[in-house]
Amino acid sequence: MHWLTLRKSNQQDNRTQMAVLWQLSVVEFHEHTLISGVVLHRNCPVIRASAPLWRVFLSTLKTYFRQPYGRQNIIIESGGQKLLTQTDKAGGFWLETDQPVSKALKVYLAGKEAPLPVCQSYPVYQPDSPFPLAVISDIDDTILVSYTANFLKRLRALFFVSPHKRQPVSFTGSLLAAVHRQQGRIFYVSKSESNLFGVLTAIIQHHALPPGHLFLTSYLRLGQLLKPKKGRNYKDQRIKKVLDNTPDKNFILLGDDTQRDMAIYTEIARQYPDRIKKIYIRRTFKNLSAKKKGHLNRLQELPVPVVYFADTDNVEKEIMTIENYAL
Repeated sequence: MHWLTLRKSNQQDNRTQMAVLWQLSVVEFHEHTLISGVVLHRNCPVIRASAPLWRVFLSTLKTYFRQPYGRQNIIIESGGQKLLTQTDKAGGFWLETDQPVSKALKVYLAGKEAPLPVCQSYPVYQPDSPFPLAVISDIDDTILVSYTANFLKRLRALFFVSPHKRQPVSFTGSLLAAVHRQQGRIFYVSKSESNLFGVLTAIIQHHALPPGHLFLTSYLRLGQLLKPKKGRNYKDQRIKKVLDNTPDKNFILLGDDTQRDMAIYTEIARQYPDRIKKIYIRRTFKNLSAKKKGHLNRLQELPVPVVYFADTDNVEKEIMTIENYAL
């Protein structure tokens, strides 16, 4: 009995030794810094934009079989300081500190001497910027053509189109590039689960879209994929979090007409009327339903300028507005 207990203990220890940081981000805000991430058991899933399609598909699918390192203590070490936090049941952690955070921070499992390997090639550190204009952007069908309104087309784009062949939206890409040239901040807010962090960042990097912090929903196991509990107000809450923590910035909101962006942005503009300077909504439907027309009408009735654009619209005037914003 003692031998069996010891063997089980050793097996558990080996599993924790194989933990990795699937996602890690350090985001500087006005008065504090956010450190967040996701810890998984086993080794890093590898997702490359230029890899063969079958390999990208399998690597992405395998993330739904990975066990998150849930309800466990971890230590974040930065500049000689040690911060203790705990992962949630999905392996995620979220820690805010008013102390300076080193770019060379390390994350440890409690009781372990070696830091966790970081899986991502995407930038970890997202610094603050003096430029007074920032962007909050959706991802699917806003910066990437994703066919969100069509379930089968969305699955095809997600699992059967290589990341380097995914089509970016040139209009919003040009807007993001203009803000990035001014060193403005970019925050991507999506209801996509953290499993897709690897493929989304591979696409962003391959198409040279500006880096920014990705707010994604919790990591999912395969059994949760069919009935994910993401929360109807997830995007609203994350957008408000960004706005509340960046009082020195005004914002552009980028979205599309496929899901709830128009309704969400209407409420955000009403609650932060002096902070939202412009809203861009990508047109994906030839004809809007009566419900979506109502959302668009309410959005356009706001005192905030709204641009309901098609992919082929000229973006040069909008770029000039961004470039002249701080003059």
